Amino acid sequence: MNKLILLLALLSTQLASSQAFISEEKLWHVMDYSWDIVKTQLFKFEGDTIINSHTYKILWSDWDTSISYNHAEGYYREESNVVYRWDPSGEHTFYNFNLETGDTATVFSEPCGEVQVVVVATDTIDYFGIPRKRWILEGSADEYWIEGIGSNYGLIYTRIYECTADIYKVLLCFHEDDVLSYILDGETECYQTNVGMQDGFEKVDVRVFPNPVKSGQLLVIQFNKGISRVELYHASGTFLKSFKIDNQSEVLIPTVSLPPGFYFAKIQVEDDQIISGKIVIR
Repeated sequence: MNKLILLLALLSTQLASSQAFISEEKLWHVMDYSWDIVKTQLFKFEGDTIINSHTYKILWSDWDTSISYNHAEGYYREESNVVYRWDPSGEHTFYNFNLETGDTATVFSEPCGEVQVVVVATDTIDYFGIPRKRWILEGSADEYWIEGIGSNYGLIYTRIYECTADIYKVLLCFHEDDVLSYILDGETECYQTNVGMQDGFEKVDVRVFPNPVKSGQLLVIQFNKGISRVELYHASGTFLKSFKIDNQSEVLIPTVSLPPGFYFAKIQVEDDQIISGKIVIR
């Protein structure tokens, strides 16, 4: 009986710790796929500072897997399920995890500044064995907050699609105590980049545009030889669909049924040559 009580107490402590937002044991990977460049930004809390009698954790970020964390994003503290951010203009609410369906709140976002959020629904979802509450936000970007993790577009990027253009962020992975606790649906790697890499299409002068393409738009594929077949695969390698084409030099591919993410296209041309490359749907 004593062992059972101890086990339950330890489990309760672990769950409570996992739902807290600010912790030096957490690591966020946020993918940026703006302007055809794919990069991964890493975030971590480390170090304390005292401002106006409050103790704040420093949030650091970097773009390198060496995790040197050269850029300080700001100062943050947590109290009663509310996360606060301090800057020279004062203290701002960063997240409010007390909100319920129908509630409205003003929070701080990068790069938007102070923005309004409206909670349209809440639910609970299991991530790697840990149940976490979700707050679904009003707007056109399908944004939600995850308890202990933050926005599905990255912990500092709440409402980013409501105030910017041509900047695209998404939470790729989240670790706690060096254990993977969240990964974007369909992805298999937590650090992704195409910086310094040549895409397979470019090597043989295949034109694929726009790339990234917005979900719902037509993807255009052009090649100086006739195209006979196009196959689409998810980044995980799962086959999705194929398009049989009558040796045309230009093909229009609908993306309306494809959610944002990374995909691979295999293009078969008239001499049975296979050309492969990456497509990003945002």
